[in-house]
Amino acid sequence: MKRLEGEVLITGGAGFLGRAILRRARDEEWPAKITVVSRDPQKHHAAADEFPGVQWVVGDVCDSIEMEELILGKNVVIHAAALKHIPEAELAPTSAIRINVLGSLTVLHAAIQAEVPHIVAVSTDKACHPVNVYGATKFQMERMFQTAARFSGTQIHLVRYGNVIGSTGSVVQVWREMVRKQGFVNATDPNMTRFWLTAEHAVSLLLFSLSEPSGTITIPVLRATAMGDVLDWLFPDAAGHVFGGLRPGEKTHEMLITPQEGPFAERRTADGTPLASFVSEFIRLWPVTGKAREGPSSFPDGFTSDDAEPWNKPEFLAIVNQLEP
Repeated sequence: MKRLEGEVLITGGAGFLGRAILRRARDEEWPAKITVVSRDPQKHHAAADEFPGVQWVVGDVCDSIEMEELILGKNVVIHAAALKHIPEAELAPTSAIRINVLGSLTVLHAAIQAEVPHIVAVSTDKACHPVNVYGATKFQMERMFQTAARFSGTQIHLVRYGNVIGSTGSVVQVWREMVRKQGFVNATDPNMTRFWLTAEHAVSLLLFSLSEPSGTITIPVLRATAMGDVLDWLFPDAAGHVFGGLRPGEKTHEMLITPQEGPFAERRTADGTPLASFVSEFIRLWPVTGKAREGPSSFPDGFTSDDAEPWNKPEFLAIVNQLEP
C-alpha cells in the first residue's frame, strides 16, 4: 500500500513514528480519517495545530472496553504504543509487560473482534535473542500476533527494525543536550554497533507490510554503524567524551534475524515497491511455528549490526541536520 484510506486508528500516535505517519498522510492527502489514541494530552495539544484533521483521544491500550469502542468500524489499526526505552523498562518491568504485552493483546483482540481488515504492529531488533525487558516484551508481542494470524480473519502484520534517527529520546537528542550542558558526552561503548533508518523509511516499511501475507514480519535490510563513529561525526570538535561501558540490558551488537529464524526468512528485492527508494532489499519472516522454507537459508548466522553494510558520514549527517535542534 502507498497510502491508507477509510477509518484509521494509530495507538501511540502522538509519538515520533505516529507524527511521521501523520505528516505523510497530510503531505500526500490520504483519503483517510485518522484517530490517534495515546496517554499524553500535552503531546495532543502540541500536535493538534500541525494536524488539524486528526481526532485526538486520551486513552490506555490496556483498557479493553475503550479499545473495543475506538477500534469498531476501523479499516486499519496501527499499533505503535509501547514503553520503548530500555532503562525505563529495566526499572519498571511490570509497566513494560502491562503496556507492551497485555496492551498489545488487548488491541489485537479488539481488532479481531471488530473484524478490522488489517492491523500492523511495530516491533524492534531488541526482540531478537532479547537480553532486556523491552526486547522480551516485543518478542512476546510478535509471537502473539503471528499465532493469532493462524485463526483470525483479520490480516495481521508486523514490522521489525532498528533505531530511528532522531526519534524521541534517541542518542542524537541525548548527546546534543549533554554537549550543550557539559561540553562532552557520557556514552557506553564506542565499539557498539546499531542499525539505523529514517522516520520516512519506517513509515514506508509499515505501509508496505500491509500488502504482505498475514502473519509475516517485514524487516528491512538496514545499514549500521559503530556508536563511536556516530559520536565523532556529530561532535568532531568536542573533547573528553567518557565511555562507561554497556548498561544493564544492552548488547554490543544488535540482530534483525536470529540464526534460528534464518530457515523461515525469505530475502527479497524491493525494486518496484514503495520501499525501493529507501532500501534495496527486505526480509519476509514467516511464523517460526510454521514450516521452514525449502533450500539453503540466506541468514544461516542471522543478520547482525556488526556484519551489516555501514552508513557513511555524509549521508548520516544529512539526515541529522534535517532534524529539529
